[in-house]
Amino acid sequence: GAGEGWNMLATLISKELAETLGSTKFRTGAVSCLVLFLISGSLLILDFDHQMAEYNTKRLVHQKLIEQEGKDLMGYGLVQDLPLTPLQGFFPGAQGRISKAVSFTLSYEPEQVGSVEGLKVEKLFPTFSLTFLFTILMPLVAALLAHGLICREKQQGTLRLIMANSVPRSYLVWAKWLGGFLPLFLILSVCSLGVLVEIRLMARNFSLAGQESQLLLIFLTAVLLLSVFFTFGLMVSSLCHHSANALVGTLAGWLAFSFLVPSLGAYLAETWSPLPSVHEITNQKLQIARNYDEKEHAISHMRLEEWGPYLEKIGKEMDEEHRKLDEWFAQQLSNQVRLARHLTLISPVSAGTYLLTDLVGTGINKEQVLVQALRRYWEQFKHFHIVEIGRRTVDPQWYASHLPPFRVSIGSEIGLHYFALLVLFNILFSIITHRAFLRYEVV
Repeated sequence: GAGEGWNMLATLISKELAETLGSTKFRTGAVSCLVLFLISGSLLILDFDHQMAEYNTKRLVHQKLIEQEGKDLMGYGLVQDLPLTPLQGFFPGAQGRISKAVSFTLSYEPEQVGSVEGLKVEKLFPTFSLTFLFTILMPLVAALLAHGLICREKQQGTLRLIMANSVPRSYLVWAKWLGGFLPLFLILSVCSLGVLVEIRLMARNFSLAGQESQLLLIFLTAVLLLSVFFTFGLMVSSLCHHSANALVGTLAGWLAFSFLVPSLGAYLAETWSPLPSVHEITNQKLQIARNYDEKEHAISHMRLEEWGPYLEKIGKEMDEEHRKLDEWFAQQLSNQVRLARHLTLISPVSAGTYLLTDLVGTGINKEQVLVQALRRYWEQFKHFHIVEIGRRTVDPQWYASHLPPFRVSIGSEIGLHYFALLVLFNILFSIITHRAFLRYEVV
C-alpha cells in the first residue's frame, strides 16, 4: 500500500543520510567549506570595512571642498563619491571591489576616478569572494558528493542485493538524491550563517540591516545552483559503472561549466560582435572637435551680434554628435554583452552567476546602468551651472546647499529567466538520471 511505500522510502532516505553524514568525503568537504567561508568572510569584512571608512572620509573631504570653494571647483572638476553597499563588496561581480569617485565638469562627460595608492602585495593574491564560493567551490563539493552514490553500489554489487528485495528503482533514485542533498544543504546553511555571524561581530562601518530579502534570495539561488550540480553528479553516477570513470566525468563537466563555457562564450562574443577600439573612438571625437574649430573660425566673417547664437548652435551640434557617438558605442557594447550572455547560458554556473550578481547589483550590465545614471545627473549638473547660476558669483555655502544632490542607485533585479533555466537544468539532469537508472540491467 501507500503507507508501506512511504515507509520504504523513509528507510532508504535514512540509510543514505547515515552513510553520507558518516563518510570521510562529507566531513572533509564540510570542514573545508566552513574554513574557506570563515577565512574569506573575515578578510572580505575587513577589506570592505576599510573601504567604507575610506569612503566616508573622502565624502566628508569632498563635501567640505564644495562648501569652501563652491563654483571655483569647476576649474579642475567637482568630485563626487559613488555610494557603496555591503553586498556589492561581498559579491563583486563585473564591477570589482574598488570604490570609485566621479569627476564632473561642464565641458567633459563624467569621468570615473579611483584612489591612487601603491601596489599592495595582497592584491596580487585576492581573497575568494562569496560569488566564487557560491558558484564555483560549492558546486564542486556538490558534484563530488554525488558522483559515486550509484556507480559505487554498482561496482560493489550492493545494488543487486537491494533490487532483489523488490525495491522500486524510482525510490532508490529519490533516496539517493534526498539523502545526499540534505547534508549538502546543511553545509551551505552553516557556512552562510557563519559569515553572517562574522559580519555581526566584526563589522564596524556597515551592517546588513534592511537587506534580509536580498540575503534570502541569494541563499535560495545558491541552493538551486547546488541542486543542479548535485543532480549532475548523480546523473554521471547513473551513467557510469566505475567510480573512477564517474569522478573523471564529474570533474570534466564541472570544469567545462565553470571555466570553459564562460571563457569560450565571451571570446566568441568578442569575435562575432567586436567593439571599436579606443583609438577609433578617440579619432572620431577628435574629428568632431576639428569640425567644431573649423566652424568656429567662420565667426570672423560675421557681425558681432551673430557670434553668440552661432556659437551656441555649433556647440549644440557638437554635443549632439558626441551623444550619437556615445549611444552608438553603448549599443555595440550592449549587443556584445547580450551575445555573451546567450552563448554562456548553456552553463548552469553562468546562469547562477548572472542571477546572483543581478540580485546584488553587480551584474554584467550594471556598468552601463551606472553610466546612464551619471549622464542624467550630469544634465542636472550642467543645467544648474548654466541656467540657474550662469555668470553670477555665488557664495560657496549657497552653492553647496543648492547643488543638485548626488544620488546614483544601481539597484537589484531578479532574473526569473535565469531562475527558470536553472530549474530546467535540474529537470533535464533528473530525467537523464532516471532513464539511465531504469534501463540498468542487473547481472
